[in-house]
Amino acid sequence: MLFLVFFIVVALLVALKGNKKFILFFMAFYPVLPDYFAIELGGGLPLLKASRILLLILMLCVCFHNKEIHLIRHPLKVTGLYWPLFVYFAARILANGYYAPSLSAAINTVFTVIVEQLLLIVMICQVVRSREDVDLCVKTIVNASGVVAIISIINVLIGSNLFYNLNTVSRNVLMVSTVRMGIIRAEATFGHPVYYAMYCALIIPLALYVWQNKKNAWNSCVLGLNVIAAFLTESRGTIVVLLALFLVYVIIADKKTRNRILTAVCAIACVAVVVSFVVPTVAQQFSNIIKSVMIAFGDSNEVIENFGGNSSTGLESRFIQLSGIVWMLMHNAIFGLGASCHTRGMLSYYKNGGWFPRDTIDNGYVAYFVEEGLLGGLACFSLFYSLLKSSWKRTTFKNAKNLNNSFFLCFLSYVAVMLSVADVSQLLWVIIALYIIYNKECRGIA
Repeated sequence: MLFLVFFIVVALLVALKGNKKFILFFMAFYPVLPDYFAIELGGGLPLLKASRILLLILMLCVCFHNKEIHLIRHPLKVTGLYWPLFVYFAARILANGYYAPSLSAAINTVFTVIVEQLLLIVMICQVVRSREDVDLCVKTIVNASGVVAIISIINVLIGSNLFYNLNTVSRNVLMVSTVRMGIIRAEATFGHPVYYAMYCALIIPLALYVWQNKKNAWNSCVLGLNVIAAFLTESRGTIVVLLALFLVYVIIADKKTRNRILTAVCAIACVAVVVSFVVPTVAQQFSNIIKSVMIAFGDSNEVIENFGGNSSTGLESRFIQLSGIVWMLMHNAIFGLGASCHTRGMLSYYKNGGWFPRDTIDNGYVAYFVEEGLLGGLACFSLFYSLLKSSWKRTTFKNAKNLNNSFFLCFLSYVAVMLSVADVSQLLWVIIALYIIYNKECRGIA
């Protein structure tokens, strides 16, 4: 708890120096602060997480330092996100509001949507006002990810998660620390490896942008560290998405960037060969990770030793979960089954000719539909489609200085990884806010 108090004091001191200083502090820490680094308010109230405290301080900065409140309606219309975001927020608040009188989880979801998504966008848009500000924020986020990746890799090597030392709460918070194929999976501050994998999927496109436009050893290392960390999460869906995006990026990038990437790949391959001879177990571990991906997406019934119960059924289990949408349509098509329906025994999947209750949701789209019905599910689909459409129209992959290229890859990564991860990433909403401001200032880049 003392460290949390110290962190809050430091945040307040930085805030006193002005909005520009604090927004960089905010960008460095907000996307990666763990849920268990928090203050318990008691009485069944949500945790006052360190990330929420930072958001509260950001609100105070805007109130005391800003001379005026900047309306974001125009930037939203410029990017084509005004109505998609309006529908998204209205639909999700309505769907969860339906269950709010009887479900505390629904109230918590409404709070998250309003404060950590809607209010977050509004506050960032008050402080980040130019393309240069956006660029600096992206570099800060990427630099912070490098530090997180280093600690995460150390965690794998020592077999323990050092971030758990930040735990300040007594209630049950997600802290999985799973072991697969004999080693602990990288999870950083996110409580579960798949959520850290989602973070890496969003960070890597941004790290690519920084690496392309500011050529130094640190930026190259940050990109490489995040790729290694993504592999060490052993999240097969994310690994496949990143490999696919890499191939697409190599094809569409300009010749100079393509040559740099191929040179880097050759260098990494040489290092890998050397490491495999010096430390054979490391080579075996990466070989098993790749092998597990091939098994999950192939027809093999082979089971990898010490992998876990879903070594050959990971992909199948995700498809089975799609039947949960049918179950939802049978019971409450409009509002769904309510927040955390799977932990309340309300959700069933169809398998082998019958319906069976399950307490897990691994497909992000299934989560939206079964918990919030057609109302919330279709609103989310509309937003994701609009993000892809809007950012794709502004990409120019032959121009490495266009940040929209990375924004598009971020949104595409998120949409793809959601097929195997049920996650609402804090970083996603930071990226959406930065995308809105970047294109408010850069309408000519397309």
